[in-house]
Amino acid sequence: PIPAPKPKLPGHAESYNPPEEYLLSKEEEEEMLKHDPADRPLNFIPQKYSAFRKVPLYDRLLHERFERCLDLYLCPRTVKKRMNVDPQSLLPSLPKPQELKPYPSTLAVIYEGHTGKVHSLAMHPGGQYFASCSEDRSVRVWEIATGRCHRKWELGAAVAGVAWNPNVNTSIIAAAVGSECVLLDITLGEGAVEGATATIEELLRVGRESMANRGQLESKKELVTWSDPSAADASQ
Repeated sequence: PIPAPKPKLPGHAESYNPPEEYLLSKEEEEEMLKHDPADRPLNFIPQKYSAFRKVPLYDRLLHERFERCLDLYLCPRTVKKRMNVDPQSLLPSLPKPQELKPYPSTLAVIYEGHTGKVHSLAMHPGGQYFASCSEDRSVRVWEIATGRCHRKWELGAAVAGVAWNPNVNTSIIAAAVGSECVLLDITLGEGAVEGATATIEELLRVGRESMANRGQLESKKELVTWSDPSAADASQ
């Protein structure tokens, strides 16, 4: 616990018969009264009496006793520990903008093969391959981990975009070549060729049937035309 503050001991100015140097002249007394009570060096005016019995009652006795009671009542009884912490030390250290690299800084894999501008990329649903198309009229399938070109097709015109079938069990790539959409069959592992080829054949069969049914209505104009690749295109 913290002890209560002790009152200040009286000095020579509080004496009933103070020395002459502690007495104030009229000019000094008027100058002191002009100041605010909180700014005065003394809260009373020293006076001189010839005998102690002539000293009157102190007019600020009750006020000072009340302030003393407040000091005793409001005095904290425990030591409050304060941490002297620099506010700047609480801020985290920020890295320099030159050190911020949200991109790889080391070259790991190079996918070389296209001779023109690459227009589109499409990731395989399994995450092992991706397809790319370019102005060099080719579509290539790459192995992501090694950078090896797995398959390549020459389509005879610049390819605008490629998209992979979202079904991981059926590896089919759709390539936009001019006004045509070419479906490409790709082998991604053993046993996947027959399933992919059968799926493409089923798509072509449904397309032919739809075209045949719509062809019976002469008033409707066909929006999509299904056709089989030529022998030269199929061999690529």
